[in-house]
Amino acid sequence: MFCFLAVLPILTAVIMMTVFRISPGKSLAAAWCFTVLNGMIFWKVNCAVIGAATLNGIFKALDIVLIIFGAVLLLNVQKATGMLRSISNSFHHISDDRRIQVLIIGWLFSGLMEGAAGFGAAPAVVAPLLVSLGFPAFTAVAVALICNTLPVAFGGVGTPFFTALNTTSQNLLDMGLEPEKFNIVMMKTFTIVSGLSGALIPFCAIVIMILLSKEKRKLRSMLEILPLTLLTAAVYILPWQFTANHLGPELPSIMGAAVGLPLLLFCVKFRFLVPKYVWRFPDEPEINSVADTPGEVPVWKAWMPYILLTVLLLLTRVQLLPLRKFFRSYGILNLPDFFDVSGTGLRWMLLNNPGLFPFLLLALGTALWMRLSWKEQGKIVIDTAKQLQMAALAIIVSTAMVQIMVFSNENAANIPGMLSIMAQTAADGMGKAFIAVSPFLGVLGTFFAGSCTVSNILFASLQLNTALLLEYPPKTFFALQVTGGGLGSMIRISGIIAACAAVGLQKKEGKLLLLNLIPTIIFALLALLVVWILYL
Repeated sequence: MFCFLAVLPILTAVIMMTVFRISPGKSLAAAWCFTVLNGMIFWKVNCAVIGAATLNGIFKALDIVLIIFGAVLLLNVQKATGMLRSISNSFHHISDDRRIQVLIIGWLFSGLMEGAAGFGAAPAVVAPLLVSLGFPAFTAVAVALICNTLPVAFGGVGTPFFTALNTTSQNLLDMGLEPEKFNIVMMKTFTIVSGLSGALIPFCAIVIMILLSKEKRKLRSMLEILPLTLLTAAVYILPWQFTANHLGPELPSIMGAAVGLPLLLFCVKFRFLVPKYVWRFPDEPEINSVADTPGEVPVWKAWMPYILLTVLLLLTRVQLLPLRKFFRSYGILNLPDFFDVSGTGLRWMLLNNPGLFPFLLLALGTALWMRLSWKEQGKIVIDTAKQLQMAALAIIVSTAMVQIMVFSNENAANIPGMLSIMAQTAADGMGKAFIAVSPFLGVLGTFFAGSCTVSNILFASLQLNTALLLEYPPKTFFALQVTGGGLGSMIRISGIIAACAAVGLQKKEGKLLLLNLIPTIIFALLALLVVWILYL
């Protein structure tokens, strides 16, 4: 009974989002209400504990919301000033081979977009760009969604990963683990699991594109591009992995693209591993003209915000540099335990929040540089706030809900907390076989909520508790959760709808979901295989 009651809030949110198509913000707000009632009526949790846990969750969520707001604000400024269009046009004349265009735009440029903005921005930008090059709309959306997976785990400057770390910090302390030490071990485990299992993602996108076409030489077209595809995956994943393990979760997706893009362009220019046969769609439409138009933003100028973004993040995140210590030592808001409930206080490092610095600074600086009026700047800020309001609500209420579940261990009913009961039931019901479900929990969270961040909020703590009960290394379940959360972006409902709307594709959402479900399952099983071989 208690397990059903503990699961009920999450189940309610899932049903509301899928069956009744209610937005994640409203659905998760209802789930928070159910969690509060559960805590008060059945677990007999003190009102002060529920209030303190809720406030703790709200402040943790605000830290995340600031990052998303700053990242999307910069993206919107670039759209409004024509910078993004100039960046897109700079890719158009590199190669006529559609497979190479997928590697450059669908894989590497998409990774840069995801690392800089997150929030599903990459597919919505990449899909229209591919269509403008002559890709069929359905194929463009499928490719954009498949490629937008590995970078999602770190998302916009590490937001999903930061969320997972923040959400599970109390669980780790309860387990007797030091969060900082565990995070280092877990980061290494995750990058190995996700990197090895995801190395074939760009090749998978090309295979899907070729299979969807009427091309007759399908197998040969796949095999001849495989060497360049594997090289492209490597030049992204290796700096992605190195950056994650040495600089933290803010920069991996950006650095992977920053290193990978010039290396791939070098290979294409000098025809290294580039097939002689130029693959194009049979009977494809004429390519839209991409000639420079009067007043177009110069390419160097369009790229400058991203160059500065990378430099500023490096200067403030590299441990050996003095700026990192400064940003982590000043501008700190120490919040005491709320209502004297132990463990609910926070140390909020405002200057260290990348949403405020460098994103907000770069967004406003770019707007001034491009001579946008104050009225135009104000409109972009307001439009960004409106764009993110439901996502912000979803993150705030879901984080608050999970924190109530975490602190429900402190109850007058003398029963385990909600997460502990769910984990114990899962462990008793499935035993060691539960690990087979672990990555699919991450997938389901992203699929239903439309966000890897929310998926980690909902399931990361549960995964850790279950791993402990089953005597598995906690780092493996955490790695599978975050990997699955990234893979779920291939099929998340909101992402499919947004990408289809961006290219004017109607009534194909269901077909896209079923198509992308196949690689989602394959890569989740590959992640399980990597864990089984290396860690079990």
